[in-house]
Amino acid sequence: KSLNSISPSYEQLEMRKDKSLQEEVSPAATPGGKSNVDDDDDDVAPAHSHPRIILIGVGTGRCGTLSLSAMLSLLRNSHVTHEYQHSEICKEWLWMPSSEQERREAAGKVIGRYNDSESEMLGDVAFYHLPYVENLLDMDERVMIVFLEREKDGYVKSALKWFNHTRSYPFSHKIQRMIRGEDTIHTYVSSVDSFMACYPKYRLSGDDNDGSLNISNTRIKGLDLSQGYTRYWENYHGAFAGIKEKFPSRVRHLEMKELNNDKAMGELVEWLGFSTHEMSGSVPHGVHKHKARS
Repeated sequence: KSLNSISPSYEQLEMRKDKSLQEEVSPAATPGGKSNVDDDDDDVAPAHSHPRIILIGVGTGRCGTLSLSAMLSLLRNSHVTHEYQHSEICKEWLWMPSSEQERREAAGKVIGRYNDSESEMLGDVAFYHLPYVENLLDMDERVMIVFLEREKDGYVKSALKWFNHTRSYPFSHKIQRMIRGEDTIHTYVSSVDSFMACYPKYRLSGDDNDGSLNISNTRIKGLDLSQGYTRYWENYHGAFAGIKEKFPSRVRHLEMKELNNDKAMGELVEWLGFSTHEMSGSVPHGVHKHKARS
């Protein structure tokens, strides 16, 4: 079966995504009501029978993360969400030097979502899982990681296009307030702005501007917005370096263009222990080629 065949629309997939997860994912606790995080035990959590795999996808965003989650959800008895309930998990301070306990607590919340389920594979694909990826791998041997990569120039161009559409700049609260004309970061109400806390924050050269703004496609009063996206891409990839070498059998690298490649996707499916014949449907329209989204 071709992975590029077209069936339900992307919009239909989105509408049923949250509903199906509510039915399949249990509360964040083990059968005994305890979190997988044990302050006094750094060993890998014992294997559970279900789900067999906890799939966590990471990538900068604008690199096909939504497409990946849609495709993996087609596998037999599997459901992989995209940025599910991000406000419960992502915190900007996790990107800064944080304690092992803080990262383990975040990882424990993610793992706790997927116990007591009869599904074969459950998981989530989201850029903000990166700070605690290693903790996820250490804490539960069911965790498998897919790292999606888009080349830097392509990511920056796509991210700037997204900024032009949303006027949401995630790397500086001050710049975002200037764009919105707001006096406080607590006034954000849109779903896009709720992701502000999911990104690292940088002090960028030129962000001490004040007064009236002259916002164009890529600049605010001389501030080149691309520098934030560039720094984020570089830091993101730098942070992931070495994790694949440490967990070679449980981490897989995937380039965004490979989402359009049947051979590459077939190899990914086999790596997860499935067969392409076990897909329950076909890839939604609009998640391939230039329409692959984050």
